[in-house]
Amino acid sequence: MPCVAICEGPGLLGIELKESSNAQTAGAISTDASRVTVRVIRTDEDPMIARSAKQLLETGAANKKE
Repeated sequence: MPCVAICEGPGLLGIELKESSNAQTAGAISTDASRVTVRVIRTDEDPMIARSAKQLLETGAANKKE
């Protein structure tokens, strides 16, 4: 997923994004003029969420009332 939407509006912080790098899913998507380097870190969160939910259901932690 392109990161431009996530980083919209940070020009105030000196962040400038390179649209072409973002479209190519490059590792760094900031311009050379940007005050910081913006990097893309790929994640696959769905399996982690599923494992956590499974563990909660198996231990009954989700059904406990405090």
